[in-house]
Amino acid sequence: MFDLKRPCANCPFRRGQGSLYRLPAARLKEIFNATAFQCHKSVEHGEDEYGNSTQEAGEKPQQCAGLMALLHREKAYNSIMRVAIHTEHLDCSKLDPKREAYESFADAKSAHAGTEPPPPRPEAPYCEKCQQHAVLTSGDKIYHSPRFKSVLVWLCRGCSDRVGCHPGSSRPLGSLAGDKLRKARQRAHEAVDPIWQYGGKSRNEVYRWLGSQMNLKPKQCHIALFTQEQCEQAISICREHPYTKGRKHP
Repeated sequence: MFDLKRPCANCPFRRGQGSLYRLPAARLKEIFNATAFQCHKSVEHGEDEYGNSTQEAGEKPQQCAGLMALLHREKAYNSIMRVAIHTEHLDCSKLDPKREAYESFADAKSAHAGTEPPPPRPEAPYCEKCQQHAVLTSGDKIYHSPRFKSVLVWLCRGCSDRVGCHPGSSRPLGSLAGDKLRKARQRAHEAVDPIWQYGGKSRNEVYRWLGSQMNLKPKQCHIALFTQEQCEQAISICREHPYTKGRKHP
């Protein structure tokens, strides 16, 4: 029943299909609130004795992978999903691995109303917590000041985690982060930066050294990519560096 992980080619909740199906808003609401929703390919169609169309579950009924992915992103699991998760028959982290389903209820409704949302930009960071891509916005909407209007920021619409961009581009500086992680990364910079700024080593040399201490490849050793635990690890390592050892630390 939960074998499907990717939305099928003509799933109504797959990107590009909503504007073809044009399901009414009332029908979409009905599907979103239903206890279950079977993939149309596993439904058997027939006629009753009066010539009316009928639908039956079929020999191997399967739940719609596109809808399950969408419900997972919205944290709005239907009844059958909640039971399957509880009994460990469904691992939602394996749903929609290529992110082909709509990102949100709003995107699906818009598509079925005739306006397909644009696909995520190739560089758009992906929020694992909310199972959706971040959207690009201007800094003035984040920092509530017009002087940041030219600054680009990637923002997760679900949890508000964010990350800035390289100057003059939309390329993210790192991975999405909430307040706690941003503060941890700032403290990590405060521990690492003085070593290359005043310790007689170049920035690249210091980051190569730090990466070797943390068992990270050069491409992975960027504070903007660090997790909370990695930030704390980097701070501890830097405090043992000859330049900072013995100095007072906050």
